[in-house]
Amino acid sequence: MLSSTITRYRSCFVACLIELALLGGCAIAPPSVSTTAAERAILDTEMERVAAVKRGACDRQAAILSDDFVEVGAGGVVRTKAQNVADCRVQAVRFDRYEVSNPTVHVYGDAAVVFGDANLAGTYRDAPFTRRTRYLRVYVRTDGVWHCVAAEGTILSEHEPR
Repeated sequence: MLSSTITRYRSCFVACLIELALLGGCAIAPPSVSTTAAERAILDTEMERVAAVKRGACDRQAAILSDDFVEVGAGGVVRTKAQNVADCRVQAVRFDRYEVSNPTVHVYGDAAVVFGDANLAGTYRDAPFTRRTRYLRVYVRTDGVWHCVAAEGTILSEHEPR
C-alpha cells in the first residue's frame, strides 16, 4: 500500500515537473555546447546548497530555494521551502556525513535538472539515520539567478549500483 502511494506521488511529481517547465515559459531544448557556463553555474549553486545544508546556513538555503519550492523526500514526505528553512532554524537535521557523488546537469534554456547520489548520516529530530540516496533537483533561472524549484530523493538499496 505504502509503495503504491509513493509510486503515485513520484508519478505526480514528474508530471508536475514537466508542467512546471511548460507553464513556466521555460525554453525546452536539448542541451548544447553553449550550456557549459550554465552547467557550471548549476553545479556551483548545487554545491553551495549542500555546503549550506551541512553547516546550517539557513539564510543561504532560503536564498537558493524558490518561494514555491517543493520536495518529495526519500521517505515520500512532501515538504515546502518554509518547512525546510524552519527545520534548519531549529537544527532539526544535523549531518555527520553528506557526501555527493556523480552530479550530472542537463540545461534546457532557463531550466535545468541536476541528479546524482548522496551518502548521508546524521540525526533528524534526534533520531539517527544513515542512507544512500539518488536525488533529482530542478532549477529555474529567473532574472539571471538560478533557484531550486523542486527536488526528489530515492533511497537506494544495498544492491543498487553506485
